[in-house]
Amino acid sequence: MVCKNCHNFFIKERKFSELFLRRKIYLCADCLSNIKLDLLREVIPLDNGFKLIVYHLYKNISDNIIDYLVYEYSVIYSKLYKINKNIIIVDKFNVKELEVFNMLNKLINSDIIIFSFM
Repeated sequence: MVCKNCHNFFIKERKFSELFLRRKIYLCADCLSNIKLDLLREVIPLDNGFKLIVYHLYKNISDNIIDYLVYEYSVIYSKLYKINKNIIIVDKFNVKELEVFNMLNKLINSDIIIFSFM
């Protein structure tokens, strides 16, 4: 395979049981180890003592490798989903929508987690 970041050829070892499974790996191990998935986390207090937790996914990552980190972000999403089922995915988080999330908080009586791509 060819790394989409450094354009070097790399080999990903597979087990015999995985031989016919389709696996798409876009980044080599060196590039993946150099990338820090540093999520910008923002906590906004809501009514009734609950919180709105916003994770800005792509704030600290260069634009040329964003599309190739889908698997890593899906792992983060699934781990957070196991902890709290109230996760919302939005393209861009606006503070103007805070009143909507505050009303939603009154309905579910729990913290809300938002994944924002911008």
